[in-house]
Amino acid sequence: MKVTGAMVRTSRVNTGGYGQIATLDVVVIDNLAGKLLVAEAVTLHITDAKAIMLNRDELILDPTSATYDADIAEPTAVATLADGGLQVYPNPSNGSFVSVSGDQIQQAVLLDVVGQTIRTYAANSGQLDVSGLPAGNYTLRVQTANGLYSGQLVIIQ
Repeated sequence: MKVTGAMVRTSRVNTGGYGQIATLDVVVIDNLAGKLLVAEAVTLHITDAKAIMLNRDELILDPTSATYDADIAEPTAVATLADGGLQVYPNPSNGSFVSVSGDQIQQAVLLDVVGQTIRTYAANSGQLDVSGLPAGNYTLRVQTANGLYSGQLVIIQ
């Protein structure tokens, strides 16, 4: 993975000395199911680092590599719709309405395959309007008083 970045001091005032000038957070979204929960070393190689003064004079930097331990936390899981006693029908849907039966719904969210929210449904919506959505696979997350449940919804045309 390559990260390219630039920083500019908005005050337009040169400064000297030592100290932190930036932080870098790297988040890797991956399916970690089944991977061991052990810390692994992560090495960051910083190259082509440059600092330029306001008068465009370049400062010599000595970028170094740094090794950090990755913090791999216990993976969390969302219970399935069936775990919550919820049923979605028809599934696959022809693209008009989907009914959710079971506990009182506080909120339902429909996500596409990349996890972006497509639609949000209000509390106690037993009927979810899926009209106008293209055919495909979606994730349905339903929040009830008893928890958050997730399942797949297929829309066909």
